Amino acid sequence: MSTIDHASAIEPENLAVQPASRRVDRRSVRRFRIRDRMLARVRARALDRALASGIPADTNPALWLRARTLTRPRMASELGRQLCRIVQEAHEPRRMPGMRVMGAAREGVLAAEDDLRVLASRLQSGEPIAAHRIAKVHLLLSDGTGPLFHSGSDRNLSEAIREATWSLGEEQK
Repeated sequence: MSTIDHASAIEPENLAVQPASRRVDRRSVRRFRIRDRMLARVRARALDRALASGIPADTNPALWLRARTLTRPRMASELGRQLCRIVQEAHEPRRMPGMRVMGAAREGVLAAEDDLRVLASRLQSGEPIAAHRIAKVHLLLSDGTGPLFHSGSDRNLSEAIREATWSLGEEQK
């Protein structure tokens, strides 16, 4: 299988229908190939979408490595700090282009401020959070065309935040 074929095999839609060629043995972390580690970094966004959609992390080595990265204690705390920064920037007077929150998206952030603060506090609580839940928040924060940064997004910001917050509030598995 070529590298290109292998890279396309980890798309979320492909992961859902392809049987796992090898299950991930959590004890063999050091045995992962360099290719798996590179794919976990290069294809992080696709892997986040796969995790957020509920695909088990142990179905693919790159997916498992990405899940391991997302569940590190610092990750949830950093995502919470990013949400707090976004709310703070939305309250600041408009500055030059380059601000993360501008225009109508700024108004959406201000309207959803309470929901954003609840989500941030859950992330910063220090409790362990499952990879698929962190992946949902990470996607919300990293999608420049999503409701957090783009007023023309087809998703409603408040609904997206509530979905992520609700997901974090579920009983941990």
